[in-house]
Amino acid sequence: EDIRESLLDREAFNLVRLNRLDEALARFDRRLQTAGSDREKRQKILNWQVQLMLKRAPVEKSIEVCRRFQKATIRGTDDWKDATFFLALELRRAGRHREALELTNDFLQVERSPNLLLDAAESLIALKRHKEAAALIEEVQPQIQSLKDSHLKWEIEQYENLAERSQVLKKRMPQPDKSDSK
Repeated sequence: EDIRESLLDREAFNLVRLNRLDEALARFDRRLQTAGSDREKRQKILNWQVQLMLKRAPVEKSIEVCRRFQKATIRGTDDWKDATFFLALELRRAGRHREALELTNDFLQVERSPNLLLDAAESLIALKRHKEAAALIEEVQPQIQSLKDSHLKWEIEQYENLAERSQVLKKRMPQPDKSDSK
């Protein structure tokens, strides 16, 4: 059974890489029907579907796939976190920042990681809510300082990426001498 699932995963991967998205989606639908009420199997299939469609499928189709995955999860679980993160990511890609912000804020009630705070700040900037965005960017700074002084290369790189993203977001906001209406 594991070998069969691996082959089906590979088939889906190949179909997506060949840009045969409708065919890949149809295969996923069949696999979900076959999985029946096996929650774990269904979530694995939905997670793989999202991973493959993310940033490859037309954004509205990708959002639909992400919503299906999120609806199949239980709030607070790792699958829910993945599904919520990916759905918010695709909503931002579609320019639907208000919806993305709602999801990100929901996620922030469970976990306040620097990446999520910056995701929320990005949507707030798009919505011209600059003071709120600036507050989130500032909240990130103490969280990432320990990464800066780490002896682990990957943590230093993570610090550099988060610090750079913070700066990019700050530059997208009006300069301090300008008034902010919100």
